[in-house]
Amino acid sequence: MDPAANQELDHELLELIGGWQDRLKRWARDGRLAKAARVALNLPDPHSELDALVARIATGDFTALPPVIPLDWDAMEGSACAYAPDRGLILINREWLSSAVAEQVFAVFTEQLGHHLDGLFNPVDTPGDEGEIFLECLRMGEPGEAARALFQNEEAHGVAHLDGETIAVEDAGVGAFCLDLRDLPHPCEPPAP
Repeated sequence: MDPAANQELDHELLELIGGWQDRLKRWARDGRLAKAARVALNLPDPHSELDALVARIATGDFTALPPVIPLDWDAMEGSACAYAPDRGLILINREWLSSAVAEQVFAVFTEQLGHHLDGLFNPVDTPGDEGEIFLECLRMGEPGEAARALFQNEEAHGVAHLDGETIAVEDAGVGAFCLDLRDLPHPCEPPAP
């Protein structure tokens, strides 16, 4: 992409990050953010560190969120979005971003936040794709057994290239590209009333 297109896309990215932060603030205030983290990451209730982080987000303090870095297609190895746990960064593919709708971007950011929270609160990586479970908890409530089985059998590990290094990442999963779980290849149970 040419520099002018990158600059315009980076401006759009900042606007999308702001919209995502607004959504996180609402989820923090209504309790969904903490509940999703507890379910996806197998955390106890209460969890003082999680509760403090959610309280900060509810007030509009986003300093605990990982920075978002746009990279080109080759650097991302074609992945739309990923979390770099050793760097504490969300990496987003500029080319994918140029054609994505806001809901898709919010989904991949949210999934990567799930990976970030796992790194903050668990000493070892939660089995399966905890970022997908976190995302689906926020979309639909606690996922049913079919959704849990689908995501717990997925591994989202890959690589990206940043600052001349090849780094390990947790990639965006299939649920981030589906705006409705019914679009997934395996039907998932709706949330309990």
